[in-house]
Amino acid sequence: MTETIKLMKAHKSVRRFKEQVLPQKDLTEILTAAQMASSWKNFQSYSVIVVRSQEKKDALYELVPQEAIRQSAVFLLFVGDLNRAEKGARLHT
Repeated sequence: MTETIKLMKAHKSVRRFKEQVLPQKDLTEILTAAQMASSWKNFQSYSVIVVRSQEKKDALYELVPQEAIRQSAVFLLFVGDLNRAEKGARLHT
């Protein structure tokens, strides 16, 4: 079994967080890794919104009542970007 498969099988989801700040360096690493993920025609037709404000996390919680949203130091909201997708489709036709 490859190391990648082993890593995928060892994955665990975390839904409870420590009360500590996420250093900007770590956040940058996470976002860089997300950008490296493969996507349709390698176009990354999504935007990532970084939410740090407790007020905004509370508002998101009202839409999607998952306690992890309110408990996280930083919440990353991935949003499909139809404008990017349409531009990508035109470029690749």
